[in-house]
Amino acid sequence: MATEKGHSLWGDAWRRLSKNRLAMVCLGLVAFFTLLAVYGEIVCRYHEARDITPFYQKTNLEMAFQPPGGVHWMGTDALGRDVMARLIQGVTIAYKVGIITSLIAIPIGVFFGCIAGYFGGKVDDFVVWLYSTFASMPGLLFILAIAMVVGRGLLGIYLGIGLTTWVGICRLIRGEVIKHKGQTYVQAAQALGLGDGRIIFKH
Repeated sequence: MATEKGHSLWGDAWRRLSKNRLAMVCLGLVAFFTLLAVYGEIVCRYHEARDITPFYQKTNLEMAFQPPGGVHWMGTDALGRDVMARLIQGVTIAYKVGIITSLIAIPIGVFFGCIAGYFGGKVDDFVVWLYSTFASMPGLLFILAIAMVVGRGLLGIYLGIGLTTWVGICRLIRGEVIKHKGQTYVQAAQALGLGDGRIIFKH
């Protein structure tokens, strides 16, 4: 798909974005933290593959509370571990949690929001009841309950956050579908005999 000037939509979006200095600074920060997250994951996988303790996990009480310097750029913590190395691993975990929970929440929210807004009636009533039920649950308690079921580790965090954050997405998509399903281009697609799935997820 192209714009009136013959440029692609992605190219036009990039030109608009590049003119906004604040947006470019934010994009640079995102790229920087992304590189840190990738580096941290590579380091973690390397030590796991060789079955050795990562350097950011090794304790040395004699090096506790060291100030920032040439060896430890951000100093050490109470157990003598490098603060900067652990900070990078924290960025990696934060990225994994954000990406995986989004991959869980977005498909659920989009699917239920689309069918609720498009079909209406009992389907809409059911979806509204479902997301209202999830929204009424305390998020932290829900995450803890799932973590207790699946066991220790990040899997419980992924599922807990993913299964609680889809509600807002569902509400947004439902409202947008309700707004657009009465437009002429949707009515034209229905008149041409296009299927509901194609109309919902394409048009």
